[in-house]
Amino acid sequence: MSNKRAVKNTLLVDIGNTRLKWQFCEIADSGQVALGKSEDNHFEAITHVGKLAAQVLSELTQGWLEAAQQPQQVFIACVSNADLVAEIDALSESLFSIKAVSLQSEQQFGDITNGYLFAHRLGVDRWLGLIAARTGFPESHIIVVSAGSAVTVDALRADGQHLGGVIFPGIRLQQQSLFNQTANLAILAKLNADESTKTRTVWADHTKAAISGGTMFSVAGGVEKIISIMEQRFTNEVPKDAAVESVETVIVFTGGDAELVMQHMDAELQSCRVHCSNLVFEGMRLIAQQSMALPDSTAV
Repeated sequence: MSNKRAVKNTLLVDIGNTRLKWQFCEIADSGQVALGKSEDNHFEAITHVGKLAAQVLSELTQGWLEAAQQPQQVFIACVSNADLVAEIDALSESLFSIKAVSLQSEQQFGDITNGYLFAHRLGVDRWLGLIAARTGFPESHIIVVSAGSAVTVDALRADGQHLGGVIFPGIRLQQQSLFNQTANLAILAKLNADESTKTRTVWADHTKAAISGGTMFSVAGGVEKIISIMEQRFTNEVPKDAAVESVETVIVFTGGDAELVMQHMDAELQSCRVHCSNLVFEGMRLIAQQSMALPDSTAV
């Protein structure tokens, strides 16, 4: 009997609230890659918010053709524009003759149990992040912090039970809310995104710096408080036959603003934190790998 692993060239598409990212990679039907250590961490991205579907598809077509790759399977994870999923599926069939698989949150994956009352309503990006983090730290309590347009924080107990989580506006959404809802600040609406995050202090002496510092520390402080509450519950709910000392809590950060948020959090959290920029892609890889191991490799 041959032990040779099957490998498929795979296209992963992650449609977030602001950006659309894609990655061509090779996925084997067995074996593991350490969290954040994949050899295929590179991805391409475009901004899709505010653009017509035709423009997004044109940019995708150009990017995919320039990659000069022929995927054997295509997976899509979408948290924002559901209509775009159908358009991208059609593009995949047109360019590659491959029907894309649209991923959804499920009640169970391996030993992970979804904590939502209705499993499919948990954002698929959050579900994929939990799957990836669990694979990296299978014996730990895990808190997944995704800092992007929105910030999500989810708790995963060491036995694989998802305890739920929270969602709140990210740095730039908070800034935009001030610009849109406060008349005297409307003039700052053209504030450059890079400039808005350069100066982060509570001792601001002008309005731009005050907004930058206020929104930054609002997010960092909110994340810290939520982590504290989640860690307390972990302490109160130790898995059977496990000593309190033996179960560590790992905080996994991901998202476009992850490093920025991490820099502004208390030093106490430094020792138990991990940054994984491609957490959603890592989760997609694991689901793709699982689908390849099934008798009918088209099932997910």
